[in-house]
Amino acid sequence: MGQKRCAPRRMSRVKKASIIVAAVAVALLFMGIERAWFAAEPAWRGKTVTEWLDHLVLYEDRTTNGVLWVNPRSPEHLARDPALAAILKIGAKATPILVKRLQERADWHPAEGLPRRARLWMEWGWARLHHIAASPPAPEGWSRRQRARKDAAAFGLLALGKDANAGFGCLMEAYAGAPNSLLK
Repeated sequence: MGQKRCAPRRMSRVKKASIIVAAVAVALLFMGIERAWFAAEPAWRGKTVTEWLDHLVLYEDRTTNGVLWVNPRSPEHLARDPALAAILKIGAKATPILVKRLQERADWHPAEGLPRRARLWMEWGWARLHHIAASPPAPEGWSRRQRARKDAAAFGLLALGKDANAGFGCLMEAYAGAPNSLLK
């Protein structure tokens, strides 16, 4: 009794082509995610405006004997900063994002307990229910990271200038529309 050998199955051309198309689609999807093709804000070299703001270092904080010192970077260092170059490259498309970053409310620190935040939100809801004018609860102040981002956004608006619908006037309008805790 002889055993039948199965002939090796060959993939059809259609199946091979569909696998190749799927692989190319997956590669393009990953490339698009890496290069921020699908980002909600303008991007350059794979980073959004907000990501570039977080990389723009205007000053360094140093602590000496418990005293916090703020050392501004020199104009030469700022002029060569790749984050500033990226914001300038994005140009006028970055202006609305910079304004939005200036007008953001402060983030809650993770150490702020959920019960305290819940209580503040309930008090605010109760005040609204009784038609008492009150703003939504917000943290007492800005974190260092948020302050640095807001400073970078202000600097970016000034650096873009009037030609990009930014400049000093735009900065003052954005600052006027920012939450009051920005003044602290």
